[in-house]
Amino acid sequence: MEILLTIKDKDIAKKDTDFEIDQLYNRPKLREAARVVIFDPEDRIALLFVSRLNYYKLPGGGIDKGETKMAALVRECLEETGCYIEAIKELGMVVEYKERIPQEQRSYCYIAKLQGDKGEPSFEQGEIDDGFELLWTGIDEAIELIKNTETNSYLGNFIIQRELAILNKAKELIANEG
Repeated sequence: MEILLTIKDKDIAKKDTDFEIDQLYNRPKLREAARVVIFDPEDRIALLFVSRLNYYKLPGGGIDKGETKMAALVRECLEETGCYIEAIKELGMVVEYKERIPQEQRSYCYIAKLQGDKGEPSFEQGEIDDGFELLWTGIDEAIELIKNTETNSYLGNFIIQRELAILNKAKELIANEG
């Protein structure tokens, strides 16, 4: 069915109350990110453990202004795993609405194969401070690790749900291709 109109608070607000409405509702800021499930030749995937906050995450991160999704994906993979990727396929998108921040995050998710040899990650200082550790594990083990993780981190709880959705979709795609 065709959408004829979408109405938002700003569409019905008077000009002199727009600022007050923005303050009152504090509309979420949009953050776009690219994430990937990378398989090595032994069918293990790259997984990052964030030891300070006690959760696991897939390689990926924010898309910089003026950067394409693919450029961000390749950059983030190189930074967080030290690896190049190939045979990239789209998995789907995960949308997160974080009220406490507030933020809407759209993660564009992919599956890929390792290209060439494994390198060393080059973590940013914040990632080092959070205790990022790269490991390679089977997809089923990764799912179990994430499922059994408990964190007190607000963002970590979003990440756990996001990564499980991505990994389950990747596993489904592989099963359908095999």
